[in-house]
Amino acid sequence: MFKSAQTYLAEKSDREVARIIGIRRKVGKGGRGKLLRAANKWEKWEFELLGKYPDQEVARRTGRRVSAINFKRRALRIRMYNSPVKRWKDWDRKLLGKCSDDELAERTGRSVEAIRGMRPFFWN
Repeated sequence: MFKSAQTYLAEKSDREVARIIGIRRKVGKGGRGKLLRAANKWEKWEFELLGKYPDQEVARRTGRRVSAINFKRRALRIRMYNSPVKRWKDWDRKLLGKCSDDELAERTGRSVEAIRGMRPFFWN
C-alpha cells in the first residue's frame, strides 16, 4: 500500500500533495499571508468515499470541511452512511389513503408524523 501511495503522490504537484495530506501553508512575505485551503476541484477518489463513510471521516481523509462533504453528498443525492431514515417503498405508498394514519404507522413501523409528511407527495 505504501508504494501505491508513493506512486500516486509522485504524479501530483507540491500544492496538490499538501492538500491531500492536509498540510496548509501561508503564502506571502515571511509566512504572513493568506492560509491556503483545499482546491475546489473534487478528485474521483473523493467522490468514491461519499456515502461509504460518515461525513466526519470523509472530511478527515480528504482535508475538506464537514459542511463541504455534506453539501456535495446531498447535491449528488447520495444517502448518508448508516442513515436512520427509512426509505418509502412502493407498497408503503400504496397503503396511503387505504387505512388510517395510526394503522399505517403501526404496519410500517413509521411515526404518524412521517405518514402525514408523506401524504402531500402522494397526492400530487
